[in-house]
Amino acid sequence: MEYLLVMELIDKDQNSEYVQNFKLLLDTTKKWGNELTGYDLEVAQADFMDELSVLYLDYFQNHIEEGKVIAFDYTETLLSVYQYINDEYVDDKYDRLLRVDPQVSSWLFACIIKTNIEAFNSFFSHLTGRLKDQEFENYLETYKLGADLTGGDIPENAPEDHWWWYA
Repeated sequence: MEYLLVMELIDKDQNSEYVQNFKLLLDTTKKWGNELTGYDLEVAQADFMDELSVLYLDYFQNHIEEGKVIAFDYTETLLSVYQYINDEYVDDKYDRLLRVDPQVSSWLFACIIKTNIEAFNSFFSHLTGRLKDQEFENYLETYKLGADLTGGDIPENAPEDHWWWYA
């Protein structure tokens, strides 16, 4: 029943910039592993996660059920995307994080990636499972006392439960 109500709202609001951009973003993943491989795939994954996070922060964090309903139509694609993101994007970003001195600039990088992971999980975990993020959680917990972000570093719409931005 809830699915039908949300779909009705989405149908009434088809011109929503956020809904259209979300659908276009999901469509881009259909090329992963087929037309896009290697470095191009790595860039596409990073772009996808960054754009997904922006859509989440700007609109869908307050309309997450709408995002989940839209995502339902992409279940098959999302199941394959999940593997790419979990096995390549998350692992690669964590490896890069470990190669940087925590006192330099890695806190901002870790915050961005953690928010990207949280956006993915908010939209898709009911379809795909959660992305592995325990390493980022541990990193953020370990280095939070040394964090030094200025107001300009924190995304305008970062939710309060994304504590890492406010540590």
